[in-house]
Amino acid sequence: MSVIVLIPAVFQNITGYKEKIECSSGSILDIINQLEGAFPGISEKLVEHGNIKKFINIYINDKDIRFLSRQNTVAKDGDIIMIIPAVSEG
Repeated sequence: MSVIVLIPAVFQNITGYKEKIECSSGSILDIINQLEGAFPGISEKLVEHGNIKKFINIYINDKDIRFLSRQNTVAKDGDIIMIIPAVSEG
């Protein structure tokens, strides 16, 4: 089985405009590494120095990983992962 990663529009140019990507279950960092293997350049948008960037919010089944184990949070088979970049005014 696997997990589904929902890719926001802002990063779909990296994924060939795919909105949903299937990955093997594992920690959030493992899953980001899988994404990087398939879509080079995506991890630099999400991770800095081994941590999820501050303006990137990631949810597993609507639960914010910041309140779980952050990038070490494990996604299990059937989970839905949402990547949501923060919106800022400027």
